[in-house]
Amino acid sequence: MKLRSTFLLLLAVAGLFVFAKYFQWPTTRELEERKGRVVKIDRQKIDAIAIANNEMKIELRKRDGHWFLVAPVKDRADDVAVERILGSAELLKSEQTFPASEKGAAERVRDFGLATPAVRLKFAGKEAPPEILFGKDAAVPGKVYARLENGQTVFVIDEELKKLVAKSADEFRDHKLTELNTTQIHKFEIKSAAGELVAVKKGDHWQLEKPLNARADDQKVSDVIAQAVNARIDSFVSENEAKAATTGLAEPRGTVMLFAEGKEKPAILQIGQAPEKEKEKLYAKLSTRDGVYVLPKSVADILSTKPNDIRDKHLLRLNLDSVDRIRLEPAGREPIVLARKEENWLIKSAGDKPANGAEVRRLAANLQSQEVVAFVVDSASELPKYGLDKAAMKLTFSAYASENTSETTAGEKSIVSVHFGRTEGEIVYAKLEDEPFVVSLNKSVLEAMATDVSQWRDLEVFEFKPTAIEAVAVTKSARPPLEIVREKGEWKLAKTDGELNKINAESLVNTLASLRAVRWVGPAVPEHGFANPAVTIKFKAGGKAHKLTVGAKTPDGMWFAVADDQVLTFVVNDPDESALQLSLTQGAGTPAPNASPSLPTKPIELK
Repeated sequence: MKLRSTFLLLLAVAGLFVFAKYFQWPTTRELEERKGRVVKIDRQKIDAIAIANNEMKIELRKRDGHWFLVAPVKDRADDVAVERILGSAELLKSEQTFPASEKGAAERVRDFGLATPAVRLKFAGKEAPPEILFGKDAAVPGKVYARLENGQTVFVIDEELKKLVAKSADEFRDHKLTELNTTQIHKFEIKSAAGELVAVKKGDHWQLEKPLNARADDQKVSDVIAQAVNARIDSFVSENEAKAATTGLAEPRGTVMLFAEGKEKPAILQIGQAPEKEKEKLYAKLSTRDGVYVLPKSVADILSTKPNDIRDKHLLRLNLDSVDRIRLEPAGREPIVLARKEENWLIKSAGDKPANGAEVRRLAANLQSQEVVAFVVDSASELPKYGLDKAAMKLTFSAYASENTSETTAGEKSIVSVHFGRTEGEIVYAKLEDEPFVVSLNKSVLEAMATDVSQWRDLEVFEFKPTAIEAVAVTKSARPPLEIVREKGEWKLAKTDGELNKINAESLVNTLASLRAVRWVGPAVPEHGFANPAVTIKFKAGGKAHKLTVGAKTPDGMWFAVADDQVLTFVVNDPDESALQLSLTQGAGTPAPNASPSLPTKPIELK
């Protein structure tokens, strides 16, 4: 007996465990929300809806996650409109209830218009609720009477659900012309009286194929596609109306063919005439849907799209990350070759000297952002006319492989090459080597290219740690040099009485140690002012002597300068020049008040 009791107890515990795991008691909040609900419905389990709307019978079915009209016409349904019905039914509450058990229930059903109602809503699917019947308006504004199929209980509910179902079939149809989105389209064709235009997506970019083969502007192509894909239907034309009207679709004004990923056939949009009384609209037909539609007149703008409207106006497409070599060939001058070394750039044609990486990136960015002023000609038959038979400048970006691989062979492979021809006024003619088109550009793009190899040098003039500088001699105008020397880690004046301005001395030394050019100008010329320099600074660093000469002001308010070899001029910015000109002494060369006389220091020799 004891054993039997234990077994029954274990069985009860197991049952409670299963019940607790698979059956959850509703929370107080859930119970409160369910209070007064007319029907229990799980919208995810509903796969069909039938609406009786006066004389109209509307049937909707769910397929592959979307809703479709199956009666009275076959078409895509407006998913949002259907979901509103489901949501409204799910939250439907009775604000007053007349139970079937109360006296006079049958009379109420009849008096409230619920005996043979004109508007009915039926759901189909797993655990679908009973059909909802809608009656007359209730005495309270905004409320209507309703009951469930085979029931005599009358509910007073909000009129929203009845309004949602008491619509015409056309209001349940999807007013978005196509179910496609722009990212699905990989090809489109436009045919009209003006001719044929074809564009194809290759990789990540669009390419025109007809009436010419040219790069297309990705954004502009997407905008044209969006005009068709996202067009909204103003109204649906019945079969009888379509027969009676002159739609112009027998011989349409034009067609747009949209080829989409995952679709066997293209969606073909035929554009016809404007309705007789609605000149701002037009008739249209889409091959993937039945019937004729009225669309906004603006949709016809697609037919007037010209090749140049969607051509890529950028001079070139370039990803600098894939470039290993840049070759500039100015007419009559030695070529300049720049080569990538990991993340840095070298001047290959100048003994692998460090190049100005910022200038390389600026060149690439300038060309990438450069838009053509005009497409001049679409053939290469008149190159001499534009000075492109013997280019004033040829610029080539290449990839470089040091050895053969399964995918590439060793050596340079041109990515893109640009030829610049004759300059005329504010424009220069140009052409990509692998395209036949001649275009015009603002001449500033050519003028901004450095054609002297020295202009590609790295901007670094000196690179020392400030503590590596041992001695400095500063000469201003015709005055004798003022010398400072580092002794035991402290700067001291040499051969000069007075007190050193230590802050100014540190500022000058720090500026020298990390001096960078704003830009390189080229070989020194008299106009740079080095015959009568503003300041000359000699200094020792790491046991070697160096020299910096600052000459005349540049036209843009900076300063010409040369370093060490005095061959190549560079530009120093105004803040750096000011730091180099700082006074190294306190006062006019005499000790400051209450200051101790400075100790004599050993003179320095700078060559």
